[in-house]
Amino acid sequence: MSEEKQLYTPAEAAEFLSKMSGRIINVNRLGQLRRAGKVKSTRLGYNETIYTLEDLRNADLSTSKAGRKPKDKQPPDDQQKPPSETNNAA
Repeated sequence: MSEEKQLYTPAEAAEFLSKMSGRIINVNRLGQLRRAGKVKSTRLGYNETIYTLEDLRNADLSTSKAGRKPKDKQPPDDQQKPPSETNNAA
């Protein structure tokens, strides 16, 4: 089997990603990354998921803060809506 088509179970994939990223990634976190689209996987049957070495190497393991992102209070000048003509007519 070639190196790029080597298959990993979820436990093996989590261990590989932990070594690659320098952070602890367990099987549950691997599932979250898969659902978020940051790690690709292949389903085998109903309840089996496998990962290829190529997919694990291309995984997006960037971190972001939890919670909602703050919204801009003021839109940029080029996106502000002009005042409507109906509000000015009395």
